[in-house]
Amino acid sequence: MKLIYVEAKSQDMQFKLIGGIAANAKLELVLWLHQGYEKDTILNVAISDNLQGEAITSYADGTYPINTIRTEYNESIWIEMSKNKALIKEYCDSVTLYREGKYEWYLCTVGYEGMSLIRDDTLLNDVKLSGFNMSIEAPSWGDYQRAIEGMEYHGK
Repeated sequence: MKLIYVEAKSQDMQFKLIGGIAANAKLELVLWLHQGYEKDTILNVAISDNLQGEAITSYADGTYPINTIRTEYNESIWIEMSKNKALIKEYCDSVTLYREGKYEWYLCTVGYEGMSLIRDDTLLNDVKLSGFNMSIEAPSWGDYQRAIEGMEYHGK
């Protein structure tokens, strides 16, 4: 299965992509937060002490961003995300959806890179018809490219 690389520079486009993909599948959400986030919750979702799935980002010291517990992605979480865009922009490294019970991420948006990844090439036409710039070939988008090739990302 090939990855779909989706350009989604604005948060609204990222949310549109997440909402469109999640509307057709039962998915779980994990928010990955920048190091230093100190609250116990974000968007009414608890912070976890353990990895809740595969992360898209890792740091030079081998650690990962802070993550929330897995929570069912549904209309109420969509509303919370929509009402709290500034909070997500400030604190989230990535917004990631997982198939129920699976460790590997299914869809990941990396807001500050303006990019999203989907691990399901059967959605290629749906994504294209939704008006997104996308490709099944890995783009050369700086830090993002290095991150998806498995190298360490050292950004915010």
